[in-house]
Amino acid sequence: MRVHELVLDGYADGIARLELHVSSGTYVRAIAESLGGHCVSLRRTEIGPFTIEEADPERILTPEDALARLS
Repeated sequence: MRVHELVLDGYADGIARLELHVSSGTYVRAIAESLGGHCVSLRRTEIGPFTIEEADPERILTPEDALARLS
């Protein structure tokens, strides 16, 4: 597991909102537990070259198009 970046995005009523940039295989819930808390919600906003901003439920990439983005 590797944490490249951890940002405290907000804190209110005992709840911290964190933004993390982590390596593949990192268990974010384990990080929350190590910090003395637990994960209320978790949202992946990017993986490799794919970001949430590009998400379109009406468009599904072909395997060839997806693999071309990875190289």
